Amino acid sequence: NKVTATGDITIQNVHGSLTLVGGHGGLGTYTLIGHGGRESVHDDVLSGNIFVSSKGPISLFGAAHAESGNFCGIGFAQDFLGVATHHYKANHITVLSESDINIRAGHGKNHAFIGAFSGEAATGITVGNIGTIKISGSTLNLVGDKNSSSQADALVGVVGNNHSLHFDVDVSLKKSLNILGGSPTE
Repeated sequence: NKVTATGDITIQNVHGSLTLVGGHGGLGTYTLIGHGGRESVHDDVLSGNIFVSSKGPISLFGAAHAESGNFCGIGFAQDFLGVATHHYKANHITVLSESDINIRAGHGKNHAFIGAFSGEAATGITVGNIGTIKISGSTLNLVGDKNSSSQADALVGVVGNNHSLHFDVDVSLKKSLNILGGSPTE
């Protein structure tokens, strides 16, 4: 079997804030603006440009519990249930805010990202070309999870196992870039 999802995704002119939060249900209650989904055993082709803009802050928060598969992102995401190949294709993933952009990792392996999640399973591979991941805003805050058992990441780029993805990153900020890793001693 083969799954193909093609098309550009555009969310623009949001006058307030835009917030995505990883699910609080069981496995696979993710939140995604982009192409992808739950675990798959199929060879997938996911393609299209992704454009998101907001006058207010844009915030992404991974799920606040340890059950995996509850990632939160803008871009491409797909995990594996068996041997498969996922192909990601885009010219750009663009996220623009007139305010701050906040990316906070969740607990467990519940990543928060702008870019791509290539899965945690060791049974498949993700390949492709994303072009440019473009971020523009006032301040970009990347915050890791302070839980000592967490393996979740907050990032701009690609997170996950077994990938061969090519992309450029272009970040333009009016104020500051704040990167705070996890602090399990807090």
